[in-house]
Amino acid sequence: SGSTYNYPWSTLPWFGTDGQADDAKIITPTSTGNLVAQVKLASTVFAATNNTKTQALFSEFASKYPTQTCDSYCLGAYDDVWLGAMATIQTGSNNGTAIQAYLQQYISTYNGSLFGVTGSMSFQASGDRTPTAYLIEKVVIQSGTPKWVNAGTWDYTTDTITWTSVP
Repeated sequence: SGSTYNYPWSTLPWFGTDGQADDAKIITPTSTGNLVAQVKLASTVFAATNNTKTQALFSEFASKYPTQTCDSYCLGAYDDVWLGAMATIQTGSNNGTAIQAYLQQYISTYNGSLFGVTGSMSFQASGDRTPTAYLIEKVVIQSGTPKWVNAGTWDYTTDTITWTSVP
């Protein structure tokens, strides 16, 4: 019923990850959602670029899977599978070592000029994808109901947070 608790943990802001952001189970039932809103849980989730490739995938996905949503994980998986398939075709092999070597060579040659459904793709020296931006989501109470809302964005290139609603 919207109780407020006064424990040390209940007055400090909590920070979560993409595994929590927008998760309905975290805010259901309402009593749990009220506690999550009270601790000002802020969680990040990958922010995909909205472009024509993204829109085409959304449209195709919705026509084939009308009860599902293509989220940032779906978009990232699409680009990952595309890169893996391209490397498999180019090497003519399903040998992991050959595919890895091809991808490393491809990335060093074309790094930053790859463009997929998630936007521009570049890679760090470690081979990990360079992050672009993350949405910061938080839980608020709207009309007595807990709800995830956008609180801001973190941008990798400038290493800055732009708040729309500070947690």
